[in-house]
Amino acid sequence: MNKSSEKTSDRAELVILDGMPPEITGQYLREERIKLGLTQDRMARLFRVTLNTYSRWERGRFLPHAAGAIWLAIEHLKFKLSLSNIELLRDLDRRLADADAMHKRLQREREEFERSLIG
Repeated sequence: MNKSSEKTSDRAELVILDGMPPEITGQYLREERIKLGLTQDRMARLFRVTLNTYSRWERGRFLPHAAGAIWLAIEHLKFKLSLSNIELLRDLDRRLADADAMHKRLQREREEFERSLIG
């Protein structure tokens, strides 16, 4: 790897890690879980730990050893949810456009029908 690609990867790493809290706390885990709309049980299954373990993390009884991995996993979940929401919005836009086109077509047909009654 040459020096310029090393600098680029260093910058990318800094950008990625920029939002990482200095430590993962139980409060952080709880707040992020709630933002994601997930239950403790679902989070435990995603992290492949028992519900008791995850619950202890949130209560601060003990915290995960791989805090960086937990943070990255949460960021990944937020990113996937964001992509899902974007796709949902695109689908809604397509459906709205289809409904608008149908409305215009029905309006034209109605006008033609009314003209045929008169004529």
